[in-house]
Amino acid sequence: MNLLYMTSETLHTKYGQDHDLSDHLMVCISRDIGKTDKKVTNSISMTDFAPSSIVLEALDKKKDPKKKFRKKYKEQLHDPVLKFQLYSLLSMAIKDDSKVIFVTSPREKELGYHKVFIEYIDKLFGLKVKTYKEFKENSDDIGKKKIKGAMKVLTKELKELKSSGIAQQSSFTKDMMIIDMKNRLNEMDVEELAELAVSAGYGKKSKDLSKKELIQLLLNDNKSDKKKKKDKNKK
Repeated sequence: MNLLYMTSETLHTKYGQDHDLSDHLMVCISRDIGKTDKKVTNSISMTDFAPSSIVLEALDKKKDPKKKFRKKYKEQLHDPVLKFQLYSLLSMAIKDDSKVIFVTSPREKELGYHKVFIEYIDKLFGLKVKTYKEFKENSDDIGKKKIKGAMKVLTKELKELKSSGIAQQSSFTKDMMIIDMKNRLNEMDVEELAELAVSAGYGKKSKDLSKKELIQLLLNDNKSDKKKKKDKNKK
């Protein structure tokens, strides 16, 4: 398991050139990506982790704007719904032994909020989020002892958040289920995926598809089933 941070530009032009991103989870803590910045594929959008308009207003202050910006952004990260989203993501990443890349646009990197975000994860859970440069120098996974300690804290915190009803306030849970399913499908070999596709009604031609095509097919099937159920409930 590893946690990384980089800009979308670094992801596309450097890291993505040397690594297969199909087994990575890109988490866009950005409002630029997909709008003013190049879209990141195979990703989940967590735009609420980009600085809010209230946080950005701190940069207009005459005295210590950067210090006030960091303080306001720290306060934003303590929002219970955001905590639930981040803790759920980290918990899933640990269970699935995932490589997670937190991504912002180059412009957003200049704001520096990614540093506060990285410090927040390190301080709470002892999990190091490496920059691209740090990863090039040391690509080792996070140690088992640190992961065990982080999981203990995450389990406790998530239990408290769920009991408070926060989970019901977040649509993030549905996205997490899709990601979790994708991780599980990635663990299967192509023969198992083909059999699964055939049993789902896609016919014997499914056996001619690649692993990547089969996973996409099964994920789309799951999404369409959810849509059908939703439409049925409306009726």
